[in-house]
Amino acid sequence: MGTPRTSVTQPLWIDEVHAGDAGGLIGVTFCPGKCGPSISGYQWERSLSADLDVIAQWAPSALECRRRAAWYAGRQYARLARWFSPSSNGGLVRSTSRMMTVLEFNAPARDTARWAARSGTRVYLYYFTWAPPGDAWGAVHGAETDYVFGAPPAGLPAGPAHAVEARLAAEMRGYWSRFAATGDPNGPGLPPWPRYGPGRERALEVGAATRAVAVPYLAACRVVDRLTRRAPRRPAP
Repeated sequence: MGTPRTSVTQPLWIDEVHAGDAGGLIGVTFCPGKCGPSISGYQWERSLSADLDVIAQWAPSALECRRRAAWYAGRQYARLARWFSPSSNGGLVRSTSRMMTVLEFNAPARDTARWAARSGTRVYLYYFTWAPPGDAWGAVHGAETDYVFGAPPAGLPAGPAHAVEARLAAEMRGYWSRFAATGDPNGPGLPPWPRYGPGRERALEVGAATRAVAVPYLAACRVVDRLTRRAPRRPAP
């Protein structure tokens, strides 16, 4: 009969019916909470509460992302789904956004750093986490470039957050210019930035506090390492 299919291994899929020109959508799903054998021979052991949570938080684009992540990860998806569970990561949209960020940005950046370090190149990995107060998007891709060029987003009133912005801009100009000049970003007055390499899974977190940290989401990145060693042979969904 094989491994049972659950709400984790087979995320509830909600299909969409477009409702007129106003842009409305009707969600259609099938058998939430199903338990028992299927006509195909495998066993369903779905969680009704987990499936109802998905329905309550239905967001079409997030569910499509998870469906594609499940196709890509195969049997490894259950682990990713646990690490990025909606119940412990701010809901379906936020947890899915974090999962896709790790799959599409964190893991490839670490993989590039890993191969460069193996060649003998000096590598320094960073993780930018700062978002101005009230910024609903958070630390989006490329947000740090404003600070590298010394021009943090305008509009913050004087206060703690403004002081953080000024500090970040000064630190990042120092790190980036010193790295361009010498190949080593470290220098006087800057928090130490550890060199990345085999057995040294460390990075610099650049945010409200700038500090050396373990590479974020390392376990998920290692899952991606294993997945990228074999090209998926199944048809894309």
